[in-house]
Amino acid sequence: MRKVLTTIAIVFCLILAAGLFLQTDSNFSFEYTMNGEPVDGPLGALGGAAGLVLALVAAGFGLLVAVFVAFGVSLLLAGLFVGLGLTFLFAGFPFAAPLVVVAAVVWVIARGSRDDGSTRA
Repeated sequence: MRKVLTTIAIVFCLILAAGLFLQTDSNFSFEYTMNGEPVDGPLGALGGAAGLVLALVAAGFGLLVAVFVAFGVSLLLAGLFVGLGLTFLFAGFPFAAPLVVVAAVVWVIARGSRDDGSTRA
């Protein structure tokens, strides 16, 4: 995990350096508006660097939210497919419903009695 974080920090620094130093002109071409007045020069470069860092952090948080949403949707879809599969199983083979219920109860009992050394809450 430490290598991944170090790599991400290095990539952020490279993007920041590219944004600050690889400009078409050499007079700090970052410019933004504060209170209706354009800010450029070294203060504009500092503001531009802060904006780049803020944009990278926001993109990281957006990616994190997207991962959690995708994980949640995949869990919902997996539950939907299992539910549909059981529904079609019970509709196609009505005699299988009691067998599946009994098998589930036996599985829960067998799973609960297994002593694998872990503590259960």
